[in-house]
Amino acid sequence: MAPTPQDNKILEDVPKQPVIGERVVISGMSGLYPDCKSVKDLADILYNKKDPITSERQRWSYSHPEVSQCTGKLLDLDRFDAQFFKVHFRLGNSMDSMGRKVLEQTYQAIYDAGVSPQDLNGKKVGVYIGTCFSETEKACFYVASSRTGFGIAGCSKTMFANRISYWLNAKGPSMAIDEACCSSTAAIEQAYLAITRGECEAAIVGGTNLCLHPHSLIHHGRLVTICMDAKTKSFDQNADGCAKSEAINVLFLQKAENALRVYAEIVFVKTEFTALPNAVTGPKFGFCRDPEVIANFLKKFYENAGVSPEAVEYVEAFGSAVSEADRSELETIDKVFCNNRNDPLLVGSVMSNIGYSEAATGISSITKVLLGYETGVLAGNLHYTTPRADISGIRNGRIRVLSANMPFSRNYTAVNGISVTGVNSHVLLKGHYKPKDLSRYQASIPYLVTISGRQDSAVKNLLGDLKSRQIDPEEIALLHNIHQTNISGHMGRGFAILDTNDEQKTICLKERAEYFDDRKRPLWFVYSGMGSQWPTMGSQLMRIPTFVASIERCRKVLEPKGVDIVHILTSPDKAIFDNILHSFVGIAAVQIGLTDILRALEIKPDKIIGHSVGELGCAYADGCLTAEEMILSAYSRGLVSVQTPFIRGSMAAVGIGHQTVSAMCPTSIEVACHNSSESSTISGPAEDMKKFVAELAAKGIFAKEVPCSNIAYHSRYIAEAGPTLLEYLKGVIKTPRLRSDRWVSTSVPRHKWNEPVAKYSSAEYHTNNLLGPVLFEETTNLIPSNAVVIEVAPHGLLQAILKRSLHSDCRNIALTRKAHPDNVAFLLEAVGNLYMEGYNPRLQELYPKVDFPVATGTPMLSHLVEWVHTEKWPLPLYMSAHRKTAASCKFIITIHDDENKYLSGNQIRGKTLFPFAAALVAVWDTLAMTIQAQRKQISVKFHEIKLYSEPTLHDQRQLRLTVALHRGTGRFEPRAQFFEVSAEAPPTVQFKAEVPKTGHPDPDADASDHEVGTQRRRSSRPVKEQGLGFVERHLEPQPSDPGDDVCHACARQTGRLPVVPPRSHDQRVVGVTYYAQPGEGTPNDAPQDPVVADVPQQGAQDRPLRNTALDISALLGSNCHTPLPQKFNYNFKLETSKIGNIHSLQWMQDSQHFSSGIEVKVHYASISRLDVEKAIGMMNKAAIGTDSDENHFGFEFSGVTKSGERVMGIVVDGSCKRTVSARPDLLWPIPDHWEFEEAATVPMAYMTAFYCLNSCV
Repeated sequence: MAPTPQDNKILEDVPKQPVIGERVVISGMSGLYPDCKSVKDLADILYNKKDPITSERQRWSYSHPEVSQCTGKLLDLDRFDAQFFKVHFRLGNSMDSMGRKVLEQTYQAIYDAGVSPQDLNGKKVGVYIGTCFSETEKACFYVASSRTGFGIAGCSKTMFANRISYWLNAKGPSMAIDEACCSSTAAIEQAYLAITRGECEAAIVGGTNLCLHPHSLIHHGRLVTICMDAKTKSFDQNADGCAKSEAINVLFLQKAENALRVYAEIVFVKTEFTALPNAVTGPKFGFCRDPEVIANFLKKFYENAGVSPEAVEYVEAFGSAVSEADRSELETIDKVFCNNRNDPLLVGSVMSNIGYSEAATGISSITKVLLGYETGVLAGNLHYTTPRADISGIRNGRIRVLSANMPFSRNYTAVNGISVTGVNSHVLLKGHYKPKDLSRYQASIPYLVTISGRQDSAVKNLLGDLKSRQIDPEEIALLHNIHQTNISGHMGRGFAILDTNDEQKTICLKERAEYFDDRKRPLWFVYSGMGSQWPTMGSQLMRIPTFVASIERCRKVLEPKGVDIVHILTSPDKAIFDNILHSFVGIAAVQIGLTDILRALEIKPDKIIGHSVGELGCAYADGCLTAEEMILSAYSRGLVSVQTPFIRGSMAAVGIGHQTVSAMCPTSIEVACHNSSESSTISGPAEDMKKFVAELAAKGIFAKEVPCSNIAYHSRYIAEAGPTLLEYLKGVIKTPRLRSDRWVSTSVPRHKWNEPVAKYSSAEYHTNNLLGPVLFEETTNLIPSNAVVIEVAPHGLLQAILKRSLHSDCRNIALTRKAHPDNVAFLLEAVGNLYMEGYNPRLQELYPKVDFPVATGTPMLSHLVEWVHTEKWPLPLYMSAHRKTAASCKFIITIHDDENKYLSGNQIRGKTLFPFAAALVAVWDTLAMTIQAQRKQISVKFHEIKLYSEPTLHDQRQLRLTVALHRGTGRFEPRAQFFEVSAEAPPTVQFKAEVPKTGHPDPDADASDHEVGTQRRRSSRPVKEQGLGFVERHLEPQPSDPGDDVCHACARQTGRLPVVPPRSHDQRVVGVTYYAQPGEGTPNDAPQDPVVADVPQQGAQDRPLRNTALDISALLGSNCHTPLPQKFNYNFKLETSKIGNIHSLQWMQDSQHFSSGIEVKVHYASISRLDVEKAIGMMNKAAIGTDSDENHFGFEFSGVTKSGERVMGIVVDGSCKRTVSARPDLLWPIPDHWEFEEAATVPMAYMTAFYCLNSCV
């Protein structure tokens, strides 16, 4: 017999499911909770027992007996950093708010784990997002403005996960999971199984829930009890339901072996449909369960997990605060966990603290437990004052519901979940307590911390947080791991050098935070030579373990030679370098140590150059010599210098280039080093050198002898040392290695670089280096203008030469400085400056190795992330349908009032008129007063406007204007004598007021809505009142298919209203017409309906215009339609046979020949106010300074070129033509999402704005 859907015996047949594979741990967490921007804020609410469920900032104004006015609300839901996640603007506008926020929380959870998003690129990382209900996803189908096609991609719940995978370039599973209130727990189950089966290396698990519509509370309240006082009294005797709340949270799961941080281990997790109680009408949805059924589910769970329920110390229960559901849950807990228990079982529910967050409830509960593992203290329930008397486990002390914070031993904990649809979930966690010991990682040098962020302010704030606390080496190790790779989208970089003073307080030795342009610069290493040595040059560097290890290698090699390299580097005796051999080995040893540090940091050069003996450093950096070979080569060079009986020589630095000084040198003196165009080094006999240096000084040329142990290096005077040095070096460099392209020679001329002597790092090459001149200038000329140049030497000897000879955009960085009080801090600052230039050093290599995972209590990192939330994004909220039924307001206007003086400039034919736009502003004001808001804080949209005449403003008489908002219909009507503006339309919403979330960021900006590409132009009248800024007259082409050879012209005057609603091509065009009442200069038979013109299509029969006998000059802004010629195989244009007579407008053949310019077939041409005034004979020639007798109309247009490109532009000889010849510099491409009609309205406004800006500047 087949089991029924509610047959609970099925549970007995479930086989054991042993836990196999990898251990899964939670290594990162982040989340948004009511009144909390981070998990750190959540901890503050939990442990300080704050109640975030309030009636403040309610998302709706809705009065209903089943709707609670107290809910838990997330902050800044309308903010999103779209650029960081590479979300297109139009897609961002269509995205579900949960989809936007879960992206940000994902990054924060990964960051909290000490992992860079770049480390997950291309990896098998699963994404599982639990979500069950979204009020937003319907908006993409029912909101009229959703026309971009991004609605499904923006609001589909599966895209919550898929977009995260896309951003990370993750290659694992990606899915949204809906199991109602157990959705996020089900997501954890799928992630856990995928990792244990080896399908994923890591997983991102999230839960999302928002409450944006009051009707969702009504529906939930009819399934479960929703409390009205905002107090979720979980397990309390007086429990009366839960408070509705919001949460968006994310956990980052990893294999235990890969985790840098472990909050807890997931021992086992399972979700399963168990059963729903039966009612008369069917299953009873809600949180009530049969304790026996759930007890069986939990017993099977612990059998599969291999853990006894008695080992569980704390149960984070669901705690719905529904009395019957709480009772069944507590009875189940008592049955399963309280057998043979010595200590009471601790029970709590985060729902009492933050409310019921639906799909995000599971992760919310787990997050509370993880905070307990970190602090060693479990947060107590809120609103638990009266223990239940009907639960024997509570009465007998087997169960203790936490009413206050309580320490625990951080062992096994369980998280229980229940959904309204019959699913139950259970998670078993195990703590990972690792004691914190700040003294465990004692560093001998200050800590260099490099940070990147979305902007420099974010970096400064993070560094400020680090400076405010005691240095935690494990926290810094996590930051080092994150920022050792470049994070795309981070436009701020900074570093700080932190140390601890005698009072054990953190001090900052150096700090820098700046904007980062994210450009890659080539990196050049420069190894300087003789002259960079100084006493104690290695003393402070010996505090760096990597440097010490390098010197130890050198010591082992030199000790048999009788040379104490440690003494040479640390001795304060200035005479120690009188022995030239000490100088050679000392410089080489420091360069080996610094190079090893750079290698450990993974700072790799693009090119390497050396000055003199510095080419030994090049050989080591290039991999041609080992550290032992380099130090012995330097020793050989020093030994031959000591053993060879040279003449008494000298060397001097000269402040002119080698070409100039070589022409001045006596025959006994040679140019030894070509340093730069302004610097060189000469070498020769001591007496001759002394005399020549004096001569140069007398001529005002800088010249100074430099220490060289009386040896004239790089000249013919040391040639006899060549054979001996070659012999020594052959004994050291037994196998010459091929030089790479990185190493740029300074001892072989460029034209000989392909010869064998230049290709290998051989004994011959380095012997030539000693004997020949140093061609440093020739080589540095190859350094790019944007290079970063690092000088690797005991002292930045070449810094002055490099700064003068290289491009100003080059960055010169010295690693050490002679006699600096702390060369370790100087070196760390240099490394920090490298980070600022875009390189990512592995700083953890400089410090004691941290034993990951970090200890319990290591500060969380997710709250340190700051986003660029400068832009608001749409948030679909419930808008109440209730409105004021009627309102009326009287306005008294006189041009003698200061606030209305500007209206005196609104003169037509010598009369001062009250403009229509002012009447609409009065309506706007009335509406604002009705809804008790300031006009500048709302935007308004008018529909179905009928305009009649503009009343005269008399000098001796007031104008009394009455504005009425009609009862129930939303219609309005301003009235005065001979004046009326009304909205006559079906009884639907005729205007609406809304807070300008998008579209008008400036509250003073014009808030009217124009449709169908209407132009915006400022009125020539003086205007002071914002909102009355434009009342304009213009003609505009009517919509038509770009493929039709039809041109329509329409003149209309517009105010604050949509001028032409969208329509199909088979409709007759109806224009908005301004009428004057009898007595105002209009014939008594003026029509009472808008002028209608039938526009013929190509091939249609002629149809006469209606009302063609009207005095158009009296009807400013009237529609005037002139049909096109029926057959035209020629170019035609709009012109008038008599300027001033609008009835003479006609289409005529255009005889213009296109000798130059680009030929464009016109689809739309805009007619300006000047064209209208020209046509009716009202244009003031003197005022505009032009000849109005030119018989053409139009200035701007849109159309298609012969090559098929969509363009818009302007022409000076009229755009109302079939074809125009346009200048290339006055044509612009039309964006793909613009219509031709819209594009035809842009060029004039653009050119006007451009002209105004340039004129002002």
